[in-house]
Amino acid sequence: VDYLVIAGRIDYERVNGLAGGAPNITVLGFCADMRAAYAAADGVIARSGASTLTELSLIGKACLLVPFPFAADDHQTHNAKAFTVHGAAAMCQQADLTNEVVHGFVHNVILQPQNRTAMEQAMLGRMMRSYVSIALAALFLLLGISMLLSHIVTKPVDKAWKQQRQFIPEYKQHGHRNCGQHAQKHEGPLKSESNAVVFLGAEILSR
Repeated sequence: VDYLVIAGRIDYERVNGLAGGAPNITVLGFCADMRAAYAAADGVIARSGASTLTELSLIGKACLLVPFPFAADDHQTHNAKAFTVHGAAAMCQQADLTNEVVHGFVHNVILQPQNRTAMEQAMLGRMMRSYVSIALAALFLLLGISMLLSHIVTKPVDKAWKQQRQFIPEYKQHGHRNCGQHAQKHEGPLKSESNAVVFLGAEILSR
């Protein structure tokens, strides 16, 4: 099993020293190409911040989550549980993380194709549910806006249309000039208390 460890620039020397030059462990202070790192990995051991979980669920990687114990309101633990409850990840608190835990995850999940695939599919499923939730939320928002606009716009338009209709018979009988004079006398069919302006073409009025 090969391990790629992204330690961060501050901890690079310390972590690299702990690796002891083992041929199957590569320690980086910073990874500039996470896409390649994820593509090469069969599994991931990582924190459970929102950004990390988004990346993992997007690409569908089996993972062991180790929540950052000092995160505000322990939100990383809550994040991790949202995935573990669906079988999309395993979780271990930092205080309980041992060589045996890592060894167990690697040999019982990563090196077992059936178990790894099941976790990967569950992880991808979490992303699909997120997409569906976002899409539904957007749809309901658009429907709400549409209904609100309909209520705001339709009322003054209906009022203007009712005013317009009373002049249609006169338009047909006397022509647009007399109708226009009559409309001006009565302040016009298109004038209303609102700012709505409705234009009806002659072809509509002549029907």
